[in-house]
Amino acid sequence: MSDCTCAPDWRAIPKERRIVFEAPGATKRQGAVTVRDASKIFVFDRDCPQHGYKEVFDDEGQQTIP
Repeated sequence: MSDCTCAPDWRAIPKERRIVFEAPGATKRQGAVTVRDASKIFVFDRDCPQHGYKEVFDDEGQQTIP
């Protein structure tokens, strides 16, 4: 398993490289208000070898799904 290279503070990860994961139950409705439980929301760096992913493109520049 690779070591995580995600920044300890999610604000240090550039916006275009953030992956936001909301665990089940992170967002709840209380009447007309939406409440988020911050302890169930995780932000990872897409370039992290443990949590990230790579985009794959074919020869014509079209994104492919492996």
